[in-house]
Amino acid sequence: MYTHHHNHFWGLFSVPQHEWEVIRDERSNILHFALLRLGVFAAIPAVSFFFGITQLGWSLSGTEYSQVAIVDASYMSVAFYLSLIHISEPTRLGMIS
Repeated sequence: MYTHHHNHFWGLFSVPQHEWEVIRDERSNILHFALLRLGVFAAIPAVSFFFGITQLGWSLSGTEYSQVAIVDASYMSVAFYLSLIHISEPTRLGMIS
């Protein structure tokens, strides 16, 4: 992850004009990296949600725990994941503050 910045370190000191042009041209790679990171980080709560409702269960009263079937939980987790991606994407691009 930090090798990208390490590659530009000496170039910024020796030929800064050229190095900034190279960094500006790599914008698509940085965008691709950000989208990949968004997809991975959005999966963490969705997977946790899946295991939580299938293995541990949930309770409104604190006494009786209900577990959700794996098929139903998978649909719910996918919907949760897609909603996280949908909410996070406009925020990351600066469309929503």
